[in-house]
Order: sequence, then C-alpha cells, then structure tokens
Amino acid sequence: MKARIILTTRCVRNCTYCCNTPAMLESARPLHNWGVIGNPTEIMFTGGEPQLLPNLGNYIEAARMIFPQAKLYLYTTM
Repeated sequence: MKARIILTTRCVRNCTYCCNTPAMLESARPLHNWGVIGNPTEIMFTGGEPQLLPNLGNYIEAARMIFPQAKLYLYTTM
C-alpha cells in the first residue's frame, strides 16, 4: 500500500502541469495520527512544496521510525 502525505499546500511556483489539483488539496485531511495510514510499503511526501516547512525533517524521521521498511519519497519542485 502507498501513502501520499500532502504536507503543505504552499508553493513558490505556479506550474500548469502540477499533479496536485485544487480539488485534491481541498479534500486533504490533517495527519494527526500516523496510524490512520495503515502499514504502507511506500510513503510519498508532497505538497505544495514540502521544503518550505521548517520541520520537514521531523516528518521524515517519524516516518522512518514508525515504518522502518517503507520506502520514503520526497516530491519537490526545487
């Protein structure tokens, strides 16, 4: 199972080909509990632009601790 985590909707670009549509971003739910994503084999961090978050490393470290076997991906515009 794959988990796609939208960390922020902020972005410094306005790409016409962006895969994060406004409807998708509006339907995103806050991540208050890592357990709600089940037991993923892959975790994709995306946004907006995830690198705009000062605590991005905390999310990555938490995912690695909780899901040590999952592949982690960071989708970025930078």
